[in-house]
Amino acid sequence: MVLAYNFNNWFKNICLDKTPMKAMTIATIRTKLIKIAAQKIKGGQYLKFKICSCCPYKKVFWNILNKIQAIPSLN
Repeated sequence: MVLAYNFNNWFKNICLDKTPMKAMTIATIRTKLIKIAAQKIKGGQYLKFKICSCCPYKKVFWNILNKIQAIPSLN
């Protein structure tokens, strides 16, 4: 439980910084960001997501994804 709690806090502080979702609960964030309709397209060495144009959290989703990708790896 401690690991999940720390991960949630890390995610909120780093990835959701300066977004309206920072004050939301993890259950609400999961519903609004992870449970969205998208199509996964795999080609060659890349993976592409196509999100419905009517998704109200599309811009926030891409901002959070870019923040996650900018985190340096430990390798």
